[in-house]
Parts: sequence; structure tokens; C-alpha cells
Amino acid sequence: MSPAENGQTTDAHIGMIDAVLDLYKKVPSMVLFLVADNCSTNQAVATRMCVPLVGCASHRFNLAVCRYLEDFKSLIDQVQTLCIQLRYTNNAAKLAQFTKYKPLKVNATRWSSTYQMLARYVKIRDTIKMVAAVEDLLPRPSTHRQIVQLVTKPEALDSVCVRLQSEEGNLADVRLLFVAVHAKFPATAHHLSPSAQIVHSPAFESAVVKLLSDQSLISDEEEAVAQFAGPTDSAQETPKKVDFATETLRHAKRPRLVTVIKYIDLLRMIPPTSNKCELLFSQCKLVFNPLRSSMLPANFEMLVFLRPNRELWDFTSLVGYNESADDDEEMQSRHSYEPSHSL
Repeated sequence: MSPAENGQTTDAHIGMIDAVLDLYKKVPSMVLFLVADNCSTNQAVATRMCVPLVGCASHRFNLAVCRYLEDFKSLIDQVQTLCIQLRYTNNAAKLAQFTKYKPLKVNATRWSSTYQMLARYVKIRDTIKMVAAVEDLLPRPSTHRQIVQLVTKPEALDSVCVRLQSEEGNLADVRLLFVAVHAKFPATAHHLSPSAQIVHSPAFESAVVKLLSDQSLISDEEEAVAQFAGPTDSAQETPKKVDFATETLRHAKRPRLVTVIKYIDLLRMIPPTSNKCELLFSQCKLVFNPLRSSMLPANFEMLVFLRPNRELWDFTSLVGYNESADDDEEMQSRHSYEPSHSL
């Protein structure tokens, strides 16, 4: 049983990581960095393991937007109360007579649900007036105008949220998006600033961003990525005899060329979010449905592993698998029933 089953403490998480590494014949020293949410437990795990933590950009962005929307809490609460009442059976049936769109409500873990709820309210407001039971809960015209203005603001934030869920981005792209959001919405600086308190390894993240952008590193950043340095080219070409002007220019450029450090490609492939893991756990609900409640844990783990890696295998990967397994069983049965010969 996984150690995390008995708790969500730092020790439990480290124990789970050690157990998984041991299962695949790996050692903890092979872990060079972690990508996870910026919660205190994950930060403590990274500190205990002496590795940098790349905070999930989607998690940081969600916290930043939630903090930004706190200034509009009264407006959001009014729409939330109205939508909850509209979702009751009688009110929902009455509303369905006039529109196919249903009211939405806020999901506490996803700020985008707030934007979707407000946008849906604005879209069906005229239809909501047909439901007499919620007439007293309908925002006044002055409040409604504020809500309409509020919807236009999260629209830009929602586009950033969708882009962060893409698998094509990197840490440099995230930095550009966060800088743009910070400039347009200053209230988000508490979480989106490169030196924000929530960032566990600011020097490491800045170093990766600069390497992706082909920028030079400062001493702290070079130290943060020192373990990712690749082998240096010891062989150097013998300089040819050139004229005075060429030698002067070559001498001026030499110090900069010598100090350039090559880093392994892994450093440029660090994902900016842990969305893949969250998607994996969400897909587990699709695999482990009531019809598969008797599935063996090993088979369940195999299906969960194969689904996100679907592009890496096809039916040809299974050709000959059954035959080879049958041959192995037949050979084992022969050896087990083969009579022994004594001299």
C-alpha cells in the first residue's frame, strides 16, 4: 500500500516517491527536479530532497485570479445565489421552457467556472425574468451593468488559462504571459511575479527561462543549474595566423565564448505545469467504472499507464505477445514434468 494512503504529510510523500523509485530500480539521486503545485507540502518535499521545485503555472495562475476576483466578491455572490436557485427542479423546468441554456455555478477549485457562470448569466438574463420565483434575486440594472463590465475582464484571463493547459508551452512562454497579465492586472503580482513568495526556486526558474530565451545567466542562476551542465569540448582548433584587425576582434570575443556553458537538453524540456498528472487522475474515473470494480490492481495500473501513452504504441506492439507467453508457459510445464535421469 502506498505510504500516502496513511497521510498527506511530507514524510508520506517522500516515502511514496522512494517506493516508486525502488519499484523501478531507481535511486533518489536520479530525481533532478519536481513539477507540482506550489503548496507548502510540495515545497517541503523539494527542500527535503534537495531539488528545485517548478511550481505548476496553472496553479499559480488560479490563485492569482482568485485573489483578483476578491474585489468583485459581492457581485459574484449575487449571481451565484441566483444560479443556485435557478438550478432547483421547478425553476429549472420553468427556465427550460424559454431557453436551452442552463445556469452554471462556481467550482471552488477552478476560477474559470466563475467566468463561465457570469457569462452564462449575462446571456440568459432576459430569459431569467420569465421565472417569477427568482424575481427578487435578479440583480438590479445598475448591478447588472457592473456584472457586464466584469465579464469582459476575465475574458483575457480565460484565454491565458486555456493557453496554459496546452502541452506546447514552456517556462519562457509562461513568463511572457505572466508579465503581460501582471501589467494589465496589477493585483495578480502577488502570485505571478518572478520573485513571488510562492515561488520555491526563483533562481532555477529564471535560469531555465533565460536559457530558453538565449540570455546570459547571473551567478545565482548558474549555480542553480550547475548540475545540468553538459560535457565541455576539450578539443579546440589551433588559431590560424590572421591580420591585426581580425586578431583584435577575435581576442575581444574570446572571453565571452569561453564562459558559455552547454546544458543538457532536459533543462529545456521541463514542463511548466503538472496538468498531465491531474488529467491522468481524472481519467482514472473513466477507467475504473462500476463495471470494472472487480479489476485486479495490476490490470487497472496497466490501463491507466497505456491511456496517456497511446501515441507510443499500437496493435503491432501486441503482435506475438500471446504466442510468446504461451510458449513460455509450455516450456515451464515441460521442465516441471520432465523426469530426472540418474546415472
